[in-house]
Amino acid sequence: MDYTVKTSSQLGMHLRSLRRAAGKTQSNVGSRTGISQKRLSTLELNPGRITVDQLLAIAGALDFDVVLKPRHTDALAAAAAGDGIADADATRW
Repeated sequence: MDYTVKTSSQLGMHLRSLRRAAGKTQSNVGSRTGISQKRLSTLELNPGRITVDQLLAIAGALDFDVVLKPRHTDALAAAAAGDGIADADATRW
């Protein structure tokens, strides 16, 4: 299932719901990521200052990937033509 994030508050809600669905506590995720339980709580409630490294670590601990994809297939074709990207997989992280 894909989770669309358009605002920082949506990111926090998704991180919290994914963690809970995985049956993990903030402490569990913290021990896997090196992020304190207090910081994880802050990020779930107010993720506006999350770093890319923190987001990737949390996603990995929850067995998710962070993927950027175009809203429209036209945008992918234009990006590929302008950046020399040969296929859609090149946009996956």
